[in-house]
Amino acid sequence: MKGLSGARIALGALYVAGFCGYASSAVLFPIISPYAKGLGASDFEAGLISAAYAYVTALTMVPFGVLSDKVGRKSLLIVGLLTYVIAPLFYGFADNAFELLLVRLFHGVALATFIPAANALVLDLSKPERRGETLGWLAASTQLGFVAGPAIGGLMKQNYGISATFYSCSIVSLPGLMLILVGSRWINRGSSTSSRPAEGRYWGWVKNRMAVGALFAPWFATFGAGAVASFALPLYAAGFGIDPVAVGFIIAALYTGSAIVRAPSGRLSDRVGRRPVILFGLIVEAIAISFMSISRSLPSLMVTAILCGFGVGFTNPTGFALLSDVAPTTSRGIAMGVANSFLQAGLAVGSTSMGFVKGMFGFEWMFQVCALVIVLGSTLIFMLTKKRAAQP
Repeated sequence: MKGLSGARIALGALYVAGFCGYASSAVLFPIISPYAKGLGASDFEAGLISAAYAYVTALTMVPFGVLSDKVGRKSLLIVGLLTYVIAPLFYGFADNAFELLLVRLFHGVALATFIPAANALVLDLSKPERRGETLGWLAASTQLGFVAGPAIGGLMKQNYGISATFYSCSIVSLPGLMLILVGSRWINRGSSTSSRPAEGRYWGWVKNRMAVGALFAPWFATFGAGAVASFALPLYAAGFGIDPVAVGFIIAALYTGSAIVRAPSGRLSDRVGRRPVILFGLIVEAIAISFMSISRSLPSLMVTAILCGFGVGFTNPTGFALLSDVAPTTSRGIAMGVANSFLQAGLAVGSTSMGFVKGMFGFEWMFQVCALVIVLGSTLIFMLTKKRAAQP
């Protein structure tokens, strides 16, 4: 009973810390691309700056995932949350687009250190038959952070100015750091740092087609979410006279939709299988983004944002659960690091490439191209996760 109680305490601490960290980073969603434009950035540069956070996480999550397998989960959790507190304080000192880009890269280290260790620790503490559900709850808590963050950012910018918005990023992440420090003894019990297998076995899971399909699921889901939430919506909505506070609530609506379905989708995938849940989520997301091209009012943008969130919410935790089915216990840290690198790469490439498409052809074409990419991605995943016929 004590062990069960300790596992629940550790999981609860992780869920709250995940909420705080993601809320901290999401505070900047409604303001980062307009702020970059105000410092002289072009459309493409604004998209790149918005995506820089994701680029650095995509490149560094794998080594940090390996490190969490070697030295334990707790140290990486603390480093990540400390970075969430410190990095936002530098945004106000950026005088041009290049300096803003550097700060954005530094801020990305927070997520890169925190989330692979958090995902791996959740799996360490989970029963095999409940991996989808527990990953879904972690994903739901982080998505709720994405719900709260944009609303906070829009309100802070509107009422107190840009500097107060940056400071709020640091303040929001503090409770998560304190909770991880206080609950460290339960987290230590859950951490898995047993001896690693030989290098070939440690990386052997990447040769499995199911694993490749699992990795591409969050890539394509966040390709769309990155293009929409991190880049397009703040600028697109402003073109119809929608103020920053309302933009924050539109982005929050997307992440609300995602958060609502994450735990149920994980539980559903435990029962009916990972593949149908992933494919359903991607198709819903593609349809929602396609309809954004004809959405020109606050209510219509709210509806399409929520539907887009539903799609992401069905896809991402289920992709991670599928990967956890394939990767061995001793490779969880690296597997979660690679999965999150794919997720962040999708976020980064989506924001940057769709910024380019928007600059060339406008928002309407951008939304349609983005939806098409997701449909093509669902086809690829369908093929990769198809079970081969038994050999006679």
